[in-house]
Amino acid sequence: MVEQTLQATRDDNVFAFGDCAACPQPDSDRPVPPRAQAAHQQADALFKTLRNRITSGDAVPFVYNDHGSLINFSHYTTVGNLMGNLSGRSMYIEGKVARLFYVSLYRMHQVALHGPVRAGIIWLMDKISRAMQPRLKLH
Repeated sequence: MVEQTLQATRDDNVFAFGDCAACPQPDSDRPVPPRAQAAHQQADALFKTLRNRITSGDAVPFVYNDHGSLINFSHYTTVGNLMGNLSGRSMYIEGKVARLFYVSLYRMHQVALHGPVRAGIIWLMDKISRAMQPRLKLH
């Protein structure tokens, strides 16, 4: 259990984020959902809090912002629900557009984890291995 600042309820010097943090949402009785999107946002808020603590500043309260979900069903299709478009409502997408969004998000995640050079090498290796593998298993 954590406060909205991601500090543990029992010790102000212990922080948690991601799946191991039951973080309250303002104006809701449900905690922040345990999703990668939430963990990424919590990591950003926690970084700011820890940076502030070094300079004896205040903890940054975390507020979850749902950007939607994308689900990839292998080679069959991809579906998604994008939040916060210009009209303020969610938008349902599927097919090739959703697949493009999904792949772009995946590659952005790789860049964040490995850096642009390594992510480029990973992308290139994915292309090469896809070209080398047979399209049909013969066994």
